[in-house]
Amino acid sequence: MLHPIFNAVRDHYQGNQFAPVELLMYSDLQNAACAAIYPAIKHLMCTMGKDLKFVFRHYPAPDKHPLSLEAAIATEIAATQGKFWEMHDIIIENQSSLTRTIFPYLASAIGVEMPLYEEGRRRKQVFHKIINDYESGNKSCVDVAPTIFINGRKYNGHLHYATLYKTCKYAMTISQVHA
Repeated sequence: MLHPIFNAVRDHYQGNQFAPVELLMYSDLQNAACAAIYPAIKHLMCTMGKDLKFVFRHYPAPDKHPLSLEAAIATEIAATQGKFWEMHDIIIENQSSLTRTIFPYLASAIGVEMPLYEEGRRRKQVFHKIINDYESGNKSCVDVAPTIFINGRKYNGHLHYATLYKTCKYAMTISQVHA
């Protein structure tokens, strides 16, 4: 089970905050499998509309993906300026060309103010968010990214659109029965 549960103040999310289906993903922004599933999740969000909330939590693995922590830091710095999802998406889209020096350029490309970007590297809240996400993953028995939870339960199915869609529709049916 997921620990802690979704919190609109703490978590990055897209979609209806009160959607009957919550798809939460622990992700490593330098992980090819995380990047590969993201388009399916975006398609799922379009298909399900107000019935789906997508929640993102960091689960970097710098031992396997040396820039995953840098990528997480860059998204959290962008988040301080209200641009988490823009930074998330541009990192995913440029995953094959990531270098340590590219993150400020990507931030600038999405309109992050560069003096604030540099200052953000010294803000404790940036690091606390990543650490808290990672620790919540450990509490939730996450051992690899991507790991997905649907309505608080660990998803063990295939990481492609059709299976995710069926599982989300089933979760919606169950949540309506219990409402």
